[in-house]
Amino acid sequence: MRLSFLEPLYKQPGPFASVYMDTSRDSALEDPDAAIALRWRHLRDALISEGADHGSITAVARMVGSDTDVPGTHGQAVFTAHGRLALLDELPAPPARDTAHFGTLPDTMPLIVQHTPEIPYLAIHVHYSGRHSTDATGTVRVDVEVGAWPLVKVTPGHRLHEEIPVADWLHAAEAIGRKLEEHARRIDAEEVVVAGDVWARGILVRRLPASLRRRVTTVEGAGESTPGRALMEHRLESLFGGRMAAHDRDLLDAFLAQQARRGASAEGLSAAVSALQRGQVKALFLNDHPESRLCLWVGPDPGQLALTEQELRSYGVQDVREERAGAALTRALVGTRAELVLVPQEQLRLRGGVGVLLRYADPSSKTSTQGSTSYSGGIPLLDRRSLRPVREAESTRGSVVRDDGDGAACVMEGGLGHGAEQGSQHGMVPASADDQQSGALGGPDDCLRGAFEMDAVGHLHARILLVPGAQGLVQVLPRVLPDLFSDVVVHAPGCV
Repeated sequence: MRLSFLEPLYKQPGPFASVYMDTSRDSALEDPDAAIALRWRHLRDALISEGADHGSITAVARMVGSDTDVPGTHGQAVFTAHGRLALLDELPAPPARDTAHFGTLPDTMPLIVQHTPEIPYLAIHVHYSGRHSTDATGTVRVDVEVGAWPLVKVTPGHRLHEEIPVADWLHAAEAIGRKLEEHARRIDAEEVVVAGDVWARGILVRRLPASLRRRVTTVEGAGESTPGRALMEHRLESLFGGRMAAHDRDLLDAFLAQQARRGASAEGLSAAVSALQRGQVKALFLNDHPESRLCLWVGPDPGQLALTEQELRSYGVQDVREERAGAALTRALVGTRAELVLVPQEQLRLRGGVGVLLRYADPSSKTSTQGSTSYSGGIPLLDRRSLRPVREAESTRGSVVRDDGDGAACVMEGGLGHGAEQGSQHGMVPASADDQQSGALGGPDDCLRGAFEMDAVGHLHARILLVPGAQGLVQVLPRVLPDLFSDVVVHAPGCV
């Protein structure tokens, strides 16, 4: 799923107030406006308790419940920052519970979940109740909606309406078919859903261009549609429920194929974070955990995220904050123009609930970005251990805890000596490297600092930050470290 619809939101500075609320106006509620006002009061109190500014709260208050023209059950997602509306979106279904959050990053994952599966389609309802003959009198009515499921439930798609005398239906159906083909091509429709009178719709289907005919699904009992809601909504609900969009299925197939050949893919949160740091992710796959309380550490830029505060600071990032993992991952995906695919657990259980399809499998080429230079030894990125600082006193030397996921944890320490002069090739060897799986590189007085760790198959990976004045090592390290590490990323502040 492409996340370009979120780009305008992330171009605005935070912090953000993020509100998800049920704004349904259905027959089950005697006074929907009073119900919405009560829900908002509870959410306003939650925002106040999280430190939201008065302007942002007021901006939310102006928008909640403003969707009076949307019938039936639905919800609203409202994002504000610095007293201004940042994004307003209708939710096809009420949120499981009303929520409000105030933080550095907008809480967009629930909105993305409501956008999926985002299946582009055409819905065609052919109305006719007369005698099945072109000699009969009467009129064939055709209603068409062009949209993406499920957003079309609350944001109506493009509508077409035609009324044709039954005597002209054979010729008119062919002309309508050509018009439908243009609309299908424009949205890359993957399904053409046809309902209505069997005889009249049959004439239309047989006269559709071949490219459309292959995508036709006929349904029975479409019934009348509710004004302001999707055409044939109930039939589409049963047809598209639990289904992935074809584009997302293609990405998942590519991910599984790369897994089979141990290619450009990885699983686990730490592997996903590392790949996002490099801008290496083409698509991230997520088993939906809407109540997940996992957190990541983030900096000001989309690619600045890490499992631990210590790791992020080791890259030279000073302004760091702890944020919800979903919010941090989404910002990184939008910022690197990667895609997100939600995968039901019953279809594929991902390790740690996360998987990534990489843009490239062999990171052996040298890449340069403003302020950093990366080098790698030519192996695919593998899942890393979950690391976090032990105690502040220990973290000054890079001590870490390795959590293997079974509740057992062990402390590991290590160091990398520094040479007598800048750029020296001597002493750049991890202490007891054969015995260690993770540890620190360098110390307070060294010209480089960072961390190294061993993956599940025994390869060492290094993250190195050069202190100011040590940029000369940028040219030296690639010649020295590949013998020790399978993967090296060197950050040199101020070095292009």
